[in-house]
Amino acid sequence: MKKVVSLHCILLLWVGCFSVNAQKKAPTTPPDPSGHLADTTATVFLTGNLLSTLKPCGCTAEQLGGFERRAAVLQKARPDSRFVIDTGNLLIAQTDQDIIKFGIIIQAMSMLDYDLVNMAAGDLKIAKELGLLDNTPFSVISSAGEDDKVPVRHTKQLKIGKESILVTVATADTDLDQAPHIRKLFPKKTAQPQLNILLLSNCDNAIADIADIDMVDVVVCPTFSDEPRIVENKKTGPLTISVGRLGKYVGRLDIAIVAGGKPKLDYSSVAIDEKLPTDPDLAELYKDYQFMVEMENLLERIERVPPPDGAEYVGSETCAMCHEDEYEKWSSTRHSHAYQTLADAGSQHDPECIECHVVGMNYETGFVSQDSPKDLRDVGCEVCHGPRSLHVSAVSSDEPNPEPAMPLFKCGQCHTPEHSLGFQDHEKQYRAEIRHWTEQKTRTTVK
Repeated sequence: MKKVVSLHCILLLWVGCFSVNAQKKAPTTPPDPSGHLADTTATVFLTGNLLSTLKPCGCTAEQLGGFERRAAVLQKARPDSRFVIDTGNLLIAQTDQDIIKFGIIIQAMSMLDYDLVNMAAGDLKIAKELGLLDNTPFSVISSAGEDDKVPVRHTKQLKIGKESILVTVATADTDLDQAPHIRKLFPKKTAQPQLNILLLSNCDNAIADIADIDMVDVVVCPTFSDEPRIVENKKTGPLTISVGRLGKYVGRLDIAIVAGGKPKLDYSSVAIDEKLPTDPDLAELYKDYQFMVEMENLLERIERVPPPDGAEYVGSETCAMCHEDEYEKWSSTRHSHAYQTLADAGSQHDPECIECHVVGMNYETGFVSQDSPKDLRDVGCEVCHGPRSLHVSAVSSDEPNPEPAMPLFKCGQCHTPEHSLGFQDHEKQYRAEIRHWTEQKTRTTVK
């Protein structure tokens, strides 16, 4: 029951924010005239596999992604020559936080003038529960629909100079008998130029069968690569591509019409990098997300487990009572104000962000909020040395010093390639920057 009540609260919050943001105009980032594609070309923009990623964490420079910069790419083609498609997998899970993100994603795509969104089974289920299918300005297709209310294909006419091309996008379940089913998805060939795009949830055993279906021009396959790429481009059979992950890139399929009305295709990727201008309305939408996460008190609802052996977190100031020099050196590092960096970005209430900026968030006696009795903000002593209550007790009673208590965080648990570019293979360099200890002398050390 608690889950249902929470879901309704999230929906009410999202609807409230939507009613405000619905008044906002579409993204106002002016397109770069030099970036417009030629009149002899139409463009299909492809995104997908967002997997609950609204924007990069921002902990380091040169990270890719974010809706607020995507507008600058999508507006480089004229509306009558542009087809904007998301191929699916909006969410990675169905937690309360993911459901909040779902509403933000839908609204962002609405503001970005998406034409079509393909929804996987999990996405479609949430869209139905939130009652969003009838209220989106873009069309929705899905191969996971339980009835005929959700179509499996969508078409759009695109202008290419004085001509036009009919683009049909269809989605198919790869467990079905491929050839007969897929042929029914696309319109019969006519004199008008046509382009047929097939979205598949799994390409492992499907490509060989589809290669013989001359009605399919492009196949979009899932991928574990962040960047869009060409999977297969033979002279015969469809162009097989992937669209990347996590919103770091936009795939761009440029279409020209050659002699005989046949489409000529060119597929490339566009990085959503920090050089692109930020759309203010979409940036404001992310602040709405942060507000909703705070209102739902997601931090306080995290399921916490006890540390082993009855250990408890005591806070860095307790450690400073004996380790004054180490504490002073640590205070000069960026770890000592890691929490403030989140607060400055407005993300101090986001469980996904804060875990690497505080002490022991997933454990009993660990961080709950900035108002907790013990100050467990920042990357403090006990992140690397474990909860130290047993150590403090031993020192106070002159007992043998116990081994460091679990859990102990390792650098790579937070400094991942996603969050900390350049850390991999440079751990010694980074450790030197945070060094706040004196190396123990060995028996062979000369004093």
